[in-house]
Amino acid sequence: MAATEFWERMSVRAPGAEPPGYRPTGTGLRHALAALETAAAVPSAGAIRPCENYVITTEADGLAAFHVDPARRRCARVAVPHSVTLAAAAAGLPVIPESGAHVVVVVRPWLSMRKYGDRGYLYAQLDAAHLATNLLGVAGEFGDAELRLRINRGPLAVLLGLAESCREAHSVVTLRPSGRVVTGVLAGWTVVDERQAGRGARVTPLEAACWAQLAPLLDEGWTGPSSPVRADTVVAPHERIRVSVPFGVGATWSRASRTRFSSKGFLRETVPADLVADALSAIQVLLPTDLPAQPGLHVSMLVRRVAGLRPGTYRLTGTGKRRLVGTLSDALVARLCMGQNHIGAASAVVLLHTARGDLVDSRRLLREQVFRAGATAQLLYLGAATAGIGITAVGGFDSAQWAHAARLPGDQEVLYVLALGADDETAPKLDRFSSAYAHNES
Repeated sequence: MAATEFWERMSVRAPGAEPPGYRPTGTGLRHALAALETAAAVPSAGAIRPCENYVITTEADGLAAFHVDPARRRCARVAVPHSVTLAAAAAGLPVIPESGAHVVVVVRPWLSMRKYGDRGYLYAQLDAAHLATNLLGVAGEFGDAELRLRINRGPLAVLLGLAESCREAHSVVTLRPSGRVVTGVLAGWTVVDERQAGRGARVTPLEAACWAQLAPLLDEGWTGPSSPVRADTVVAPHERIRVSVPFGVGATWSRASRTRFSSKGFLRETVPADLVADALSAIQVLLPTDLPAQPGLHVSMLVRRVAGLRPGTYRLTGTGKRRLVGTLSDALVARLCMGQNHIGAASAVVLLHTARGDLVDSRRLLREQVFRAGATAQLLYLGAATAGIGITAVGGFDSAQWAHAARLPGDQEVLYVLALGADDETAPKLDRFSSAYAHNES
């Protein structure tokens, strides 16, 4: 590489002039922005947030595409190379209802993988599942909403210029407002027209190299007939610890989303069983998705310090609740979470697990099972926020050792770990350190 080229790669270029402003003519964009404002506050490994959003909705001149950045409160209408109507139909998306919108959740894997290596792709998918699930629930405040994973990603990638920018479409949430008019949502937002500014973000050679190795491993997308949307749980049938669900879609979901937070650590205290039960009951919420009826995702809970429950492992899936005798020390819990000592004092640990065949038999199945895990984790977060109990999701853990400690069947792979307990406000948030804590780099 020539010294001149090397310097050009290192140099910082001043941003160009701000594109002209844009005034939306339809109400679908307003509904989408209102939902994204609340839904974007979700857990993210290392607070990296490797997700972006595009909105496809109706404007005066037909269907239009917008890039939305809720963190910066910036929305830009983008140029598209083909008919938005034809691309949406080719992707397997339904016709957008009046005042409605498709919100496309997009993953930029590089942001996670540059810190966490190959496992960063799993984190990016889990982060996207948190976001898409939260968007689905929050959107219920304005009407009906439904989520699709079984989409043909090729047409969307071409339409939105995703492949050229090392990004992939994760899912699409369709908003169907039911008459409520959203007003004032554009206040504080910058809305611009980027159709003349050119397409695609700047991609560094390192990101391009990462994408070149990753892209052939991704699933090709759903090219068969559209799968029907049905309301169902995202986990296998489970023993209901509590009959009533502490929150639901719409306004109560939005309130839970606004109060949700990740515990930085836990106090070594016993927590009431009813709070744990309230948090766990959230996984009973029915979500309208196009996923098949047989989820295959299971939930187990290792009880350590919960008043009213004896220590041990409880199976919360299947035909009944089973308790396996045995408990884990604080030191062992921390070690199974790759040395994350702030997890050690958790009162209970929830494992989300599935059969290995559901992960490796096809790339589509892997994506769907990982989505189920992320969606279940998001529901648990909202349930914990409503119940008033601390919770944090753990990405860095020893899957095989957790399966052994919980005495899971031999074919089970642990996808996600969540710790519940009494929140310790003084603990540091270790996954925000610059090094990849708990990934053999600390």
